[in-house]
Amino acid sequence: MNNLKAILFDFDGTIADSEPLHFAAFQEVLMETCNYQFEEEEYTKDYLAYDDRNFFLNFSKNHNLKFDEKDIIKLMDEKKNHFERKAEDIIFFDGILDFIKDLSKSFPLAIASGALESEIKPPLEKVGALSFFEVVVSAEMVKKGKPDPESFLLALSLLNERRSGDKIYPEECLVFEDSIYGVEAARKSKMRSIAVTTSFSHRELSGISDKVVDAISLETLVSTQFLKEWFLSL
Repeated sequence: MNNLKAILFDFDGTIADSEPLHFAAFQEVLMETCNYQFEEEEYTKDYLAYDDRNFFLNFSKNHNLKFDEKDIIKLMDEKKNHFERKAEDIIFFDGILDFIKDLSKSFPLAIASGALESEIKPPLEKVGALSFFEVVVSAEMVKKGKPDPESFLLALSLLNERRSGDKIYPEECLVFEDSIYGVEAARKSKMRSIAVTTSFSHRELSGISDKVVDAISLETLVSTQFLKEWFLSL
C-alpha cells in the first residue's frame, strides 16, 4: 500500500472539452491536403490521445500516404493554425476547475498532455487555473507520446526537482485520464489511474483503469480525504 503524494492530469478530454476542436482541426487539414473526409469514429478509434506528430505519422502509415518529415512538419503547422482559430471555443468540464483548486491545497499537481503548450496554458490562464499546477508537460517536451509513459514520468521528475523533501515515486501518484492510450501510459509508468468517460465508455475503460467515473468533480469524488483513503486501499 502507498500513500497518495501527487496527482497528474491529462488535458484534452479530461480537464477541457477540447477533443472536438482537435478533431475538427485534423478534419479540415486532411480535407485540404488529401481530400479525405475524416470521420469522428476513425479519430476516436485509432488516433485519440496521439500528439500531432504521431497522429500524422500513423495516419500516413494507415492510409499508405508516405508522408516524409517535411510533410509532417507542414501538416502539424497547418493543424496548429486551425486549432488556434478555434481555441476561443474551449470550455472546461463542469466542476473540474473547483475540484482541481481543492486538490491543489493538498497535493502537488501536474499536467502531462499530448497537446502543445500553446493549447494548454492560455485557456487555463484565461480562467485563472494555470497557477494550480506546478508543472505542465506538453507535446514539445517529450520524444514519445502516449501510450508511452514518458510524459507522466517527466512530469513526476519535474515535480521532484521542485521539492525539498522526500522524493515522490510513481507508485505514489494518481493520474486522471480520458483515453485508453492515456490509461495505458499511466499503467506503464506504475501510476494508478482514474478514467473519465468523456471519450470512451465505462465498459472500454473498466479493467484497465483503477476506477472509472462519469465526471471529475467534488460531487463525484467527494473530497481529497476520500481520494487518499481510496488510494491507500488499492
